[in-house]
Amino acid sequence: MKKTLLTMLFSLMLGACATPTPEPTAAAPTADMASSAIAAARDARERAASVGFEWRDTGALIDDAAKAAEAREYARAIELANQAQRQSLAALEQYESQKAQNEASGSN
Repeated sequence: MKKTLLTMLFSLMLGACATPTPEPTAAAPTADMASSAIAAARDARERAASVGFEWRDTGALIDDAAKAAEAREYARAIELANQAQRQSLAALEQYESQKAQNEASGSN
């Protein structure tokens, strides 16, 4: 009986040692994180608009992000703000590409 009990105990200990440690989870989104993401999206949008390349839906995404933040849906607000920022950065890349093409072809 002792031998069986020791074998079971030893098996449990080995199983516990073999269990991987869970990865630490990312911090939960906060109001400050959402505000920062929205501010970055607005800044990128203003830069794209200043060269005339603001995309159609970017402003609506930022507005939706602000509404989500007001509703304390911070993860959704950050997601929408990041999407708006990516659109604005892509618009700026589009502007630079178009500008380079125009310069290469000799037209302005």
